[in-house]
Amino acid sequence: MILGNILALAALTSSALAAPASQSATSSRIIPGSYIITLKENVEARAMQAHINWVGAVHKRSIKKRDTTGVAIEYAGTFKGYAGSFDEDTIAQIRDHPDVVNVEQDKMWHLAYQKPSQQPIRRAGLVNQKRAPYGLGSVSHRTADIWEYIYDATAGHDTYAYVLDTGIRITHNEFQGRAKNVYTAFPGQWNDTHGHGTHVSGTIIGNEFGVAKNATALSVKVFEGEDSPTSTILGGYNWAVNDIIANNRQNSSVINMSLEGEESQAYNDALEKAYKAGILSVVAAGNKAKDASNVSPASSPYAFTVGAVDRDWIFAEEYSNYGKALDILGPGTDVLSAWNDGDGMSRVISGTSMATPHIVGLALYAMSIYNIHGPKAITDFILSTATKGAATGSLQGSPNLIGNNNNKLQPSRKP
Repeated sequence: MILGNILALAALTSSALAAPASQSATSSRIIPGSYIITLKENVEARAMQAHINWVGAVHKRSIKKRDTTGVAIEYAGTFKGYAGSFDEDTIAQIRDHPDVVNVEQDKMWHLAYQKPSQQPIRRAGLVNQKRAPYGLGSVSHRTADIWEYIYDATAGHDTYAYVLDTGIRITHNEFQGRAKNVYTAFPGQWNDTHGHGTHVSGTIIGNEFGVAKNATALSVKVFEGEDSPTSTILGGYNWAVNDIIANNRQNSSVINMSLEGEESQAYNDALEKAYKAGILSVVAAGNKAKDASNVSPASSPYAFTVGAVDRDWIFAEEYSNYGKALDILGPGTDVLSAWNDGDGMSRVISGTSMATPHIVGLALYAMSIYNIHGPKAITDFILSTATKGAATGSLQGSPNLIGNNNNKLQPSRKP
């Protein structure tokens, strides 16, 4: 939910990749003794290090520390804080420290992922964009169920998608050298052993499946398997924000978060600081078929939150979260994209995870083709050029806006 777009118009607790749940319900699990601590914004580097040292000393002196390990992750840059395992006495002293803004328990979320029944698809040769996946047709036409993609051939040039996910199969034919490993929360482990991150990246930059076919996907691996704690994901997000700033990429980068979790003040604080630093974060609404207002990162007023429709532009009410926290809709049901089983493999899966990269691709498209920069300017443009009033079904307060690349060759219809 982007702050400001609400007025203009009137995917952590731990997080899970936003594909629909299947056999078992997804529920959060508190990680005993583990916490995320947010520090005041004006705490300088030297003061932060002094605080960390103080925490270490308090932890070392505690007679109740048992198996707790103390500070495990430090967050610096736009978001300042740390995470770790602490006993009750230590965390009580941390709560009372004047540098501390918020203390919350770390949680684990399972991946809300519906495994497809079909086997991976091995592609034979290039796919003519006259027979493009319907998702690309949806974002380049004003009517539903179109299977061609109209786009500018230079879309995505010199832009970057930071993909917080399971990793990317960077050798996949879809990427043609435009996917790179830049961060992993799991030392020495870079590969996408799941497929979700490769699929998401294919929708953003893929040669056949991608919206912005000249962009580069940067893998920020924060999932190894189907769950990950808030602290791990927040570490990857904070790294991405700092990397964008260090490389002066605020006007050429978007962060994709196809993940979801319960509302987290720490995560939402990090999103706010990134937005104010000029960085756009596009996030999944989530797949619990409930109001997204209590979900992170979807509930943040500084995130651009994406719900899902199917090929006929019927709102995916069977899984997509809904409500005023959403900003826009994208194709999310039965989306074809790259998979991790081989360099020529693809697969059809569903979820707000799949809708989100379509909108990330449109943001990179706007940067590269329309020379629009800054999170508010980009989201205002995407909202103003979206196809309006065309989605059907039970939107339950969600915006009736479907993302569109605003090409001039698509059959005319009032946007």
